[in-house]
Amino acid sequence: MRLNVYGHCRHYDPRPGGKTLCEKGVDIRAHVGGPNLGWLSRIPCTREQLFKNSGPVVPCELRDLPTVEEMKQAEAEITRLLDEVDAGRCPDCGVALVITDTPDVTFSACPAGHVSMRGCKRIGDEHEFA
Repeated sequence: MRLNVYGHCRHYDPRPGGKTLCEKGVDIRAHVGGPNLGWLSRIPCTREQLFKNSGPVVPCELRDLPTVEEMKQAEAEITRLLDEVDAGRCPDCGVALVITDTPDVTFSACPAGHVSMRGCKRIGDEHEFA
């Protein structure tokens, strides 16, 4: 289950990986006129225009945005997941996480192999990259 907190179309997967087909089969790049520079700024899959002064968003009749209430529920669920991880428990089964510290990073893993906390970030988190 993807938690949609930013208001993307329910059919669009914003995660990295180069996907250009939405879950309904729309080729997003073709839909907006091809892969030329700036194609991402014209997609209809986001609640707001991604970039100011980037040209018109190309409408899509399959666009299905979540309600504000649904986005708030998704944000609450992410917060719940992260609170469990912060407390040292797996958010799926409640078992104590196995924590491994290395000089560079700390790993938290569920002994049962659950991965619901993978890639979660709190809304507004700032991340520094070395």
